Amino acid sequence: MDNAIFNSYNFEKDRLAKTGLMLRCWGNTEVVPNIQLTDLLLGQLIWAQEEILISNICRKVKHDLLFNKFVIGKNSFMYQIVHTCNMENPLKLNSSTLRMLHRFASDDMRRMKVVTESNQVPPRSILYHDAAGNLQLDGFVANCITTFAERYHATLVIIPPPILGQAVFYEVLLNKTSEGLIDIPAMASPYKSTNQRLKSIYYSYPLEITDLCYMIPLPHLMEANKVFVYIIHTDVMIIIAILIIIYAILLTIATQKSTRILSLSNILLNDKSIRVLLGQSFVMPLKPCLFMQYVCFLSCYTSLIISTTYQAYLQSHLIHPAFEKRIETYDDMRSTGMRILITTPNSDFMDLSVYIRNQDLFLPQDSLDKLLKLRDTMDTRYAYPVTNSRWEVFQQQQRLFQRPLFYFSHNLCLKKHVFLAIPMRHNMPYRALFDKHIMELWQMGLMQHWIHTNFYTMVLRNYATFEDLSTPDEFADAIELNDFKWIWAFFAGFLMMASLIFLCELIYFHKFLKLPK
Repeated sequence: MDNAIFNSYNFEKDRLAKTGLMLRCWGNTEVVPNIQLTDLLLGQLIWAQEEILISNICRKVKHDLLFNKFVIGKNSFMYQIVHTCNMENPLKLNSSTLRMLHRFASDDMRRMKVVTESNQVPPRSILYHDAAGNLQLDGFVANCITTFAERYHATLVIIPPPILGQAVFYEVLLNKTSEGLIDIPAMASPYKSTNQRLKSIYYSYPLEITDLCYMIPLPHLMEANKVFVYIIHTDVMIIIAILIIIYAILLTIATQKSTRILSLSNILLNDKSIRVLLGQSFVMPLKPCLFMQYVCFLSCYTSLIISTTYQAYLQSHLIHPAFEKRIETYDDMRSTGMRILITTPNSDFMDLSVYIRNQDLFLPQDSLDKLLKLRDTMDTRYAYPVTNSRWEVFQQQQRLFQRPLFYFSHNLCLKKHVFLAIPMRHNMPYRALFDKHIMELWQMGLMQHWIHTNFYTMVLRNYATFEDLSTPDEFADAIELNDFKWIWAFFAGFLMMASLIFLCELIYFHKFLKLPK
């Protein structure tokens, strides 16, 4: 190999150029010059000075990382015959024009092997045996690799896992990729890694921008005995208390026809205004004046609005109880005793500041497979981190339930806007083709279709079922006596207060007022 000539003045631009072509002249010498060619994604046109050198050339270059190599000899232009090594023995190609040579070379990976291994984390990558007993891949990330191999005529080699169906942490496959044991692992990992040992890994075009948030158990339905307190709002009670005072003043003035008799006791302990706003009857004067009639009309109308509104409000909550308060902050988790199951913390997937501040809430699990299986059973004892694409599967599955079990917390997350991509072995000759393939999958809508059918794919591969995993809430259909404990408590409290006031009045009249003899 005597020299290498590039047709572009810009070496870095030619590295990914579609029009770039490298000419390699092969002579009798077998000394290979010290030229770094592994990073170039260019077509190679090798000039063989003698026809007998073609087999020798293919034998020398078939172990190179670059695959689009074509050999021409003295008679190539006359007979329009081009030889391709194609990682195997020389093959003659009858081309009508040499101008299409580079385009053909860039799109052909025939007889090349693409080695992959699945991390078996659905719905991105699923490993299963087909009817013939061969290992196959499924899932929207794995489909990118399988369709890539089919499109460019490559041979897909799937490394068997130690245990079929057991999830593998993504760093395990990243280590194998950095060591050159895997070409393209069937998984999606953070787009950038802080691990110095993994700096050599090349990442594909971003496959997904996701949020790693929590799926938190939905609170249970409110118990019937809590409904009576739930419908009492502080602001409404303040308004009703103000109305009682106003109507007490108006009724006292209308009855006595004077403001001199107004006192604090007559206003705060006016039984007529209290009974009116509670919807109860009271004795009207024999000949009420127009002002008295107007005050009674307003008070009766107000009591009608208050009583009917609260009656409808109470009945609706007894028939369809509201949910208890949702968990919106980490403090809410502490108050409810909720814990978060996570794998061993990793800086690529987690905000370490959030983890350190709330370390008491996390339960780290060494086994990723155990965590995923517990999450798939929708165990409501814990909260789980989940990505957007995985949550869509849970959301679609919960539509078949009698009641949903979890909700996706958009505000409570481990990390937001995580770039996920498919890692590849360094110096892969077809990485530009793979990026182009991923972008075209998005453009054609195939990626969107795979993501939208994730749930049915998991059902097909026995990773999900149509079974209803929810259980009905433990509340009785009929109201029991114990449900009225707050009603009895308020009744007893106000009865004691009324008795105490009556006792105070008796003492006051007995000591300070002298009755006429």
